[in-house]
Amino acid sequence: MHVNRFQAFALHLATSAIVVSLFLALTFFVLYPPPLFEVEGTRSAIQVLLGVDIVLGPLLTLVVFKPGKPGLKFDMAVIIAIQLGGFIYGAHVIVSERPAIVSFAVDRFVVIPAADTKEMAMDKLDSKQVKLKAIGPTYVYTEMPENPAEHDLVFGPLEGMPDLERRPEFYRDFHANIARNFDKAIDLKKYVKKYEDARDEVENYLKSSGKSYEDIAAYPVSGKQHDVVMVVDKKSKQLAGFIDINPWRR
Repeated sequence: MHVNRFQAFALHLATSAIVVSLFLALTFFVLYPPPLFEVEGTRSAIQVLLGVDIVLGPLLTLVVFKPGKPGLKFDMAVIIAIQLGGFIYGAHVIVSERPAIVSFAVDRFVVIPAADTKEMAMDKLDSKQVKLKAIGPTYVYTEMPENPAEHDLVFGPLEGMPDLERRPEFYRDFHANIARNFDKAIDLKKYVKKYEDARDEVENYLKSSGKSYEDIAAYPVSGKQHDVVMVVDKKSKQLAGFIDINPWRR
């Protein structure tokens, strides 16, 4: 059966869309589960994947494909190589910049990309306290030592030393310890009274989750792209979603 250029285009588009869709599903639901893509996501890499693999590749096939054309195999090999290069680049950026650790320290969450962990003293991590996930982010509670000065946490960061949230020796199990900092959570009742424009976002979250103000503890999440409020269920000590409001207006 002969395939015309439009059929070749449709087949190429469908194949590319399936491959990219599977990778994006892995990205959005495993590597960057909500809200971490909104907070930390590498949108440029996603644009490369969509632009090269979904748009450019199939369009080039539509242009060059002609049954029986001399050099058609070479032309298609070049197109596939271009697509493969774009996919490898985009996937590499997404995987290397994925959130490996989400560190809760004092009163906020800080997202630490996988690439940054290479410069951290991960050998000091207590594996009995924290089990790092092979894929997907690990949430940790970072314990403040009794005497921060002894651990270079007071002036050390001014001299280029890592901040508390990047010190694996202080990492503890998140769920077992987060209740110790419920008193440092954002007071959402006061927040919505002061900032009426945020009321709908907060109350929509409460309505959809079936929770009340008293049921949750809310903390800022600091990221490269966007800052939001992460919610913890006080009873279960589990993460309970996020609210897309500015956490720094207090």
